[in-house]
Amino acid sequence: MPNISRAASAGIGARQKAYLLRDPQAFESIQIAKLQHKQIVEALMKGDFVALGRLEWEYTENRAKIHADAVPDEMRSLFNWLLGKEALVVGGNTVAPQPEKPLILGGELAGSMGTGASASLLASDFGLEAAADGRSTRLESALSLAIEKAPYFSNAYRRYFRLSDKGPEIEIVQRLSTKDETKKPDNNKPAVPDTELEAIIADVAATTGTMSLHLASRYAEAKVLNGFVVVMKENLPESVTGAKGGLIDPILRHEYQRMQQEIGKLFAGSARGLLKANKDNFAKTVSEALGRGLKVIVLDDGELTGEAKLGNIPGAVPGVNCCAINAEKDTDPTAVPFVNLNAMAMMGVGILTEDGPLFKLAYRTFRGKDYAAGILDFADKSFWAVVSVLPRHVPLTNALGVNERARKLFAAAA
Repeated sequence: MPNISRAASAGIGARQKAYLLRDPQAFESIQIAKLQHKQIVEALMKGDFVALGRLEWEYTENRAKIHADAVPDEMRSLFNWLLGKEALVVGGNTVAPQPEKPLILGGELAGSMGTGASASLLASDFGLEAAADGRSTRLESALSLAIEKAPYFSNAYRRYFRLSDKGPEIEIVQRLSTKDETKKPDNNKPAVPDTELEAIIADVAATTGTMSLHLASRYAEAKVLNGFVVVMKENLPESVTGAKGGLIDPILRHEYQRMQQEIGKLFAGSARGLLKANKDNFAKTVSEALGRGLKVIVLDDGELTGEAKLGNIPGAVPGVNCCAINAEKDTDPTAVPFVNLNAMAMMGVGILTEDGPLFKLAYRTFRGKDYAAGILDFADKSFWAVVSVLPRHVPLTNALGVNERARKLFAAAA
């Protein structure tokens, strides 16, 4: 979806600069962009995706009048190709023929645009039809072809969103990420889809998307998360996963490391937002973080917080400036626990900010089941000092570690 929130001061500064430089075209285009912003929001809120797609591309084309290098030739060709206007031409070479119908309604280049921009695409009904392989949509197949054939797009990383219009609120109900999937066939892939795992991925994506919107609307501007730090038990995922993790260890290790890196960027103003601790340095790590004025969220399996009570740590007021989320272990031999560190951290944020809706969303994402109904009562701080939750489990199959579904699961939780 479009990046429609921009700093007002930046817009004012751009208009003033264009005016002072006596650049009438740039000044006019900036004025048009302001109107287009409003129209994009209105189309989004009405759920008029045909108009939204058209307006997004008109906005992108207008931006090229302000900054000549805002829309690279390769990206313009990609959009025109997906819009059904022409063949895909990259570097002077025709990569793919013109599609019979538009695969997208439109879209825009987000961020600072230029060569490092991300493209936001709104799929058309034709683009959402099944491709010839029967496993993907026409749009997904086209993007895979562009990534495979054109070096310019070879490092592209794709995310898929499905939007549900609910009046003025737009809810992300599915979010899947994938690298190019037109690689060698996977002989270990099950003959039939693993519907149980796909349902888990969809549920994780849905709750994570809703949780992200909640965070953006409530905390982004105030930068509340800068006041938190996460202290995680060393090797927590491996500890909770146990011996069963060995079956899917190569993917798990890499994906959990990446998840930890993202959490580290999210908290404490990106200055070491995730700290790892063991029994020997746990109390000191928490105490030092509290001494820096940060609120501490402990991610544990009961080992650290069981031996070193939070209340005994200097400066700690459990349930007020610190809390622990413990991932419980079980002995289910047919499944592997998914230790969603992001959801664990967000449960902690919900507790320490007394944000019941956020806690419930994070709990659902982690546990796979809803928390108790009704408004949560955060008055009893001792109750919320340490919260133990059993992780949701994914089916234990040999295929899990060698196909894209495991990566999709982690991507859905990002």
